[in-house]
Amino acid sequence: MDYTHFNVEDFASNESFIDWVNQSDPEAVRFWNLYISSHPEIREKVEKARALVFNLKRAEEITYDPAQVESMWGKIQEKVEHEKDPSTASARANWAVAAACLSLLCAAVIGWFVFPRPKAEPSWKAYHQQTLIGFAEQVNETDQPLKIELEDGSTVVLDAKSRLKYRTTFLKDSTRQVYLLGKAFF
Repeated sequence: MDYTHFNVEDFASNESFIDWVNQSDPEAVRFWNLYISSHPEIREKVEKARALVFNLKRAEEITYDPAQVESMWGKIQEKVEHEKDPSTASARANWAVAAACLSLLCAAVIGWFVFPRPKAEPSWKAYHQQTLIGFAEQVNETDQPLKIELEDGSTVVLDAKSRLKYRTTFLKDSTRQVYLLGKAFF
């Protein structure tokens, strides 16, 4: 039989393996010693199964005071019954939900004050309402594209229902600022 695919529980429940652990059958001892030495990859599982068999044997040998066992069993049953009691279970669940909600609320409030909020970008309306000195504005309220020629000779084709604000003196500046609401081709 191929024991290389056995897990710890398989070894611990195999009669021949148990005989090897207990050293109760010389044939089982020879077989398992040879098998383990020729399959070192299972050594870790074998050691764990061996410890399990030893511990089970020791547990069977221990004598327990029946009164102590009865007392322990009664405590276990009380605990189980207490857990089944819907009033205590629902009370615990309610407290847990309340604590979770309170934690989330506190985290949200702290986050509101601690983390900076991004400033809103100025809208076209804000630019439009400002009187920008040195800027010209073109509005295409038609349904056709509008061709606009700028001071440097370049052209902008402003789509229908679009607005363009641009500096009238950008030849003197190193940067060119334009504000567009809608679509345009530069």
